[in-house]
Amino acid sequence: MSTAGKTPRSRLPSEKLDGRLFLAAVAVCAATRLVGLEEFPIYFFTDEAANTVMAAEFVQNGLRDSSGVIFPTYFANNEKLSLSLSVYAQVIPAWLFGRSVLVTRAIAALIALSGTVAAGLILRQAFGLRRAWLGVLLLTITPAWFLHSRTAFETGLYASLFAWALYAYLRYRAGRRGADGSPLSAVSGRASW
Repeated sequence: MSTAGKTPRSRLPSEKLDGRLFLAAVAVCAATRLVGLEEFPIYFFTDEAANTVMAAEFVQNGLRDSSGVIFPTYFANNEKLSLSLSVYAQVIPAWLFGRSVLVTRAIAALIALSGTVAAGLILRQAFGLRRAWLGVLLLTITPAWFLHSRTAFETGLYASLFAWALYAYLRYRAGRRGADGSPLSAVSGRASW
């Protein structure tokens, strides 16, 4: 059979395909975190509720904690000062949408989702891995990451903050090194979507 006169079927460039697969992996991760958020886990633990309750009290007290400190570094959790950013992350959502299981868990899930995105960007831009979307899917199915990013525990929050800090650091280092052939030079533009 002759192929003369036929034009080759247009193919999606692999870079665009990888970018679309990355977005699809993030969508899968978001779905696993947000679908049925009020039903699973089946209990709403007091540690989850504490962040939103303290955030609402913080706003009611004129941006002061229970002991009167304005914008405290830490909030009292029983006898110890152990809650901090997890309370501040709940302030605006609790103020806008009220206190509910859905709001409390959704904020934690969205923050953890952002950390998953940061981890994927590190794989793609800092290490030049084409299939960085596989890293996003790996984090999606990791049991501990799944449970803690669906609830208001601090694990997802702090792991996400670490991932974004690492991403920012790697971008900064790549910018300082330039295109010197180091593995981190991919951040400055070689690997992009």
